[in-house]
Amino acid sequence: MAAFAEEHCSGDQQQAFDVALAATEAGSNVIRHAYNPAGEGMIEVEAWIDGDELVVEVSDHGVGMPADAFEAKGLGLKIIRAISYLTVLENAGGGTRLRMTFPLPQSA
Repeated sequence: MAAFAEEHCSGDQQQAFDVALAATEAGSNVIRHAYNPAGEGMIEVEAWIDGDELVVEVSDHGVGMPADAFEAKGLGLKIIRAISYLTVLENAGGGTRLRMTFPLPQSA
C-alpha cells in the first residue's frame, strides 16, 4: 500500500504516509475484531484512483461492525477518520468494508 500511495501522491510524503497508516489501521482492526480469536479469515485490500481521489477499501467477511464502533475506546477508527473520508459499508454475505478516500495533491 505504501508503494501505491507513494506512486500516486505526487511526492507528498505526508499524504502517502496517511494512506499507508489508514490501510494498516483498517487491517489491524480486521485482525482484532472481525473473526473470533480462534478463527481464520481473509482480509481484502483494494486501491484505485478515482478522478482526483485515491480510494482504499479494506474488507472482511467476519462478524460485522457494531453500530457503536465509532465511539469505541480504540484509536484505529479515530485515526482513520482524522486522515481520510471514511465510509463504512456492509459486505455482501456478511462482514465489513471500509472505504477510505484521500484527495490527491494537485500537481504544480
